[in-house]
Amino acid sequence: MALKQATRGAQPVMSAEFNFSFNDTMKDTAGALKTFGAVFTDAGVFEVINLPQGAVVVGGELIVEEAGVGPTAYTVAVGHSGSAAAFLAATDLKAVAGTRVALT
Repeated sequence: MALKQATRGAQPVMSAEFNFSFNDTMKDTAGALKTFGAVFTDAGVFEVINLPQGAVVVGGELIVEEAGVGPTAYTVAVGHSGSAAAFLAATDLKAVAGTRVALT
């Protein structure tokens, strides 16, 4: 059985938040101005939180504060440059207001 010792140090966890509404605009990764859903054909990929080199994501969630409406799909995925849906696959934003979805 291994003898356990107290840890020698700790590192603070940093927190970041990104809020958006369907009619907000932002330049996507290609530099084109897109909406977050107000224009049906806008399917942008956005860099919304700049993380430091070597950062480790330890948690997160998507919170639907106001449910979207739409004729078909209105989704968001969360990922990184290697995989656009690494932390959250395409998730419906037409969910009931107050819906919380944990990142994977």
